[in-house]
Amino acid sequence: MTRRPIEELIVGAVRAEPMDADEQARIAGALALSPELAAARRAQEALSADLAALRAALPAPPQDPAREQSLLEAFRAAGARRRGRRSRFRAAAAAAGIAAAAVAVAFAVRYAAPIGPQDDSADAAASVAAS
Repeated sequence: MTRRPIEELIVGAVRAEPMDADEQARIAGALALSPELAAARRAQEALSADLAALRAALPAPPQDPAREQSLLEAFRAAGARRRGRRSRFRAAAAAAGIAAAAVAVAFAVRYAAPIGPQDDSADAAASVAAS
């Protein structure tokens, strides 16, 4: 496991993230030795307090079931359109792959050298006549 930077640990401590005993000891030692890190912790605490106050000051929007339902339907319709485009693309890609395979097989059949022993009757007749 890698050691997290001390600055990241300080932010996590202010946010009350779970930490093991070694990380807590590192924070305590660093804060005791460094006034800069102690100031950073105080700044982080002030920022967290300001964000909590802002969150408390903002009113939650009222819930409108009709609006929620219309948004959900619009989201589902957009997903259905995306799925339709993807299936057409997949069909076109599959057709292109099949066509490429057919061309490769036709090329191999037309231009491939024969495999196995050859019975060239002209060569056989010439060798018999030469004997």
